[in-house]
Amino acid sequence: MVPFLSKKSSTQVQSDIANLQNLVSSVQGSIGARVDTALANGLADINASINALEAQVGNIASAEDVDAINSSSDGIEADLDDLLASNNIFW
Repeated sequence: MVPFLSKKSSTQVQSDIANLQNLVSSVQGSIGARVDTALANGLADINASINALEAQVGNIASAEDVDAINSSSDGIEADLDDLLASNNIFW
C-alpha cells in the first residue's frame, strides 16, 4: 500500500485524492501516443473514479466514510499498477 493511502482525516484524504488525480493525469499526459488505446482508456477510467471519490469526500461525515474511500483508493491503486505493468512502462 502506498503510504499516502493509509487511514487519514477527511482533509488529508481530500489532499491525497487531489495528489493521486494529478499523478494519474501526469502519467496519462506523458504517455500520449506512445501507448495503446487500452492503457489510455484505463487511465481515463481511473481518473473518473478519482473524480467520483473527490466528489464524495466533501460529504464525509464519519470514520466509516473515510474507511470506504480508503478501500476504493486501494482498488484504484491496484488498477493503475496492473495497467502500468501490462504495458511495460518504466519510470
